[in-house]
Amino acid sequence: MAPLRFDIRQAALPDAHGLAEVHVRAWREAYAGRMPQSLLDGLSVSDRIASWQRILTSEAEPEAPWRSWLSDNEGRVAGFISIGPSRDEDLPPHIELYALYVLADAYGSGAGQALMDVASDFARPTSLWVLDDNPRAQAFYRRNGFAFDGAEKVDEYNGVKLRELRMVRDEV
Repeated sequence: MAPLRFDIRQAALPDAHGLAEVHVRAWREAYAGRMPQSLLDGLSVSDRIASWQRILTSEAEPEAPWRSWLSDNEGRVAGFISIGPSRDEDLPPHIELYALYVLADAYGSGAGQALMDVASDFARPTSLWVLDDNPRAQAFYRRNGFAFDGAEKVDEYNGVKLRELRMVRDEV
């Protein structure tokens, strides 16, 4: 298989559909067997399009404190990353990595690392929340200097409780 070629660029409103498709597909790929299949089957690209339109419209504001970038593979979105101010009140002000998703067929291509590298230019120190049963993501974040700080939370998503663990990185 030929290596994937990709460019990293800031996401914009016309990217909402591609981001939504990747968001849903990446969840289904990354969380199969980790979340109930009914939850994954119930994910809606059209719902995600509306959500991404709101996100990208707010990010277009000059003073917006959050940003998203995407990995463009010859005109198709292969992954994305979103960062912004931390939502955790128990930590000093810092940046939070809200989401990082890459399609399974782009695993190992460097797309995820390139997205992390771009976000790292803006993100010192940084925290993130990762599903407790996601060893692939946890290993990726450890390679990028993140470590568990002992904080955990249980979020409910469409009636399903998901246990997440916090990872932090002081410097890049």
